[in-house]
Amino acid sequence: MKAILSILSIIRKKTFKKQNNNLTTTTTPYWQQKVLSFGYLNMFAEEDSIVFLGDSITEQFMNSEYFHSKCILNRGIGGDTTTTMLSRLENTFINIQPEKIFLLIGINDILQNKNMKDILYNYNAIIKSIKSILPLTEIFIQSILPVSRKVGSSSHLYNKKIQQLNVEIMQIAKRSNLEFIDTYSLFKDNDGHLLDMHTFDGIHLNGEGYKMWSGELMKLINQGAERSSPIQDKTKTIEEQLA
Repeated sequence: MKAILSILSIIRKKTFKKQNNNLTTTTTPYWQQKVLSFGYLNMFAEEDSIVFLGDSITEQFMNSEYFHSKCILNRGIGGDTTTTMLSRLENTFINIQPEKIFLLIGINDILQNKNMKDILYNYNAIIKSIKSILPLTEIFIQSILPVSRKVGSSSHLYNKKIQQLNVEIMQIAKRSNLEFIDTYSLFKDNDGHLLDMHTFDGIHLNGEGYKMWSGELMKLINQGAERSSPIQDKTKTIEEQLA
């Protein structure tokens, strides 16, 4: 009860502000309410739960329906960036000790034209923070998905930045000895765009997209991580694509 009251006292402030490497963010009431609900729902979570952490792509993933044999905690928030995610980690993971975390974050940073250096600073800080809060939890880092031509003439430029960021994220995973899942290659077409058959707006996945994604993740959720991701085994790595 004390933990919940502590969360309430923080989140009921008019805005959330987090100073991080000269970046200041003010969050929305929706974001604040989501973080508040996580703190409450965590009280009922199983110790060997599996957490999906991310933005709207994760939030819209009905993963508890796809992985019904496991205790799945969806901790995605629409509009989340690396900055806002970093500011909510302690509250997001209060009172839980999950078995695994699947992380997907960064597309909103790209769409908002955030500085690459700042994104990587935040990403490294997110990994460091999760490992500090949950030292026994297995962390899976997922690459950022491509966007489709539906987003307009900027789609090629966005995907170029996404690929560059994914290379850096993969290096973070290697340095941190964490499993890297190349979801970008899973969803891209021959030109590096998100396949239209898997999206309804050019950014977010549709039912077919989530079905394919869940099919790949099922192997890691049920069997544990192998040294090489099943997604990477089927596709060229991001480094090969940029070579």
